[in-house]
Amino acid sequence: MRKILRSIGVVLLVFVLLVCTLLFFITIIPALRGMLSQYIGNLELYGVQDRAYALFILILLSAFALYALVRSANASAKLRHTAVGGILVSTAALESIALNSAKASQSGVKTAKVKIRNRQNKQILVSLSVNVYSDVEIPVMMARVQERVKKDLEHYTGLAIEAVEVKVARVEEIAARVER
Repeated sequence: MRKILRSIGVVLLVFVLLVCTLLFFITIIPALRGMLSQYIGNLELYGVQDRAYALFILILLSAFALYALVRSANASAKLRHTAVGGILVSTAALESIALNSAKASQSGVKTAKVKIRNRQNKQILVSLSVNVYSDVEIPVMMARVQERVKKDLEHYTGLAIEAVEVKVARVEEIAARVER
């Protein structure tokens, strides 16, 4: 399925770039406009504003296609190739391992969000956004989270982790316990 989406993205991107190039040359070279209108029909664009709208829409479409290509390339990371076939771990699985490690590190993490990015050099960058409790010594505990997440990902998957970036998004109060 990813290969099909990637192929569609490539075709869409090439199409949009060709149309943008054609629009550029039609607006710049009047002779080309006249020559093409014999085969296609009336190619008159009504004004500068119409050309700008058309170009804006085409640029948005090409940006979407490029995003789809990049996103599909980051969908999984290859672990190794065996005699039977390849072993792949999805980005969602890597995010799950990182999330579980962050919460299990006992560093005062209340909630966390994880984003995994594959780098060109086959290494992985992990970005964590965490909410911590107010009694947490942030520099020490977040260093512990970084070490635990990196160690667990490398141990369970065998992949090289380039870096683990931790952003403390929020510090939350510890809720008072009411005993009955």
